[in-house]
Amino acid sequence: MNLLSFFRRRPALELQLATLVRTVSEACQSEVWNRVRDQVFDMDVAEARGYIRARAMAPVRDRIPALVPS
Repeated sequence: MNLLSFFRRRPALELQLATLVRTVSEACQSEVWNRVRDQVFDMDVAEARGYIRARAMAPVRDRIPALVPS
C-alpha cells in the first residue's frame, strides 16, 4: 500500500477502529466495574483513573480475540 492509498482509506479505517473500540468497551464495562468499584471511591481522580486502566487490561485482552474479525 502506498502513502496515497493509505490516506484515501484513512477515514474508513478510523471509523472501523472507533467502532471496534466502542464494542470492546461496552463488552467489558460491567466486568471492569466489578473489579474496581470497591476501591476507587477512596482515591483521588488521577489515581482512580490509572487504577481503572490497569484493572481493565485483563478483561479487554480476553475479549478482543472474540470481537476482532480475522
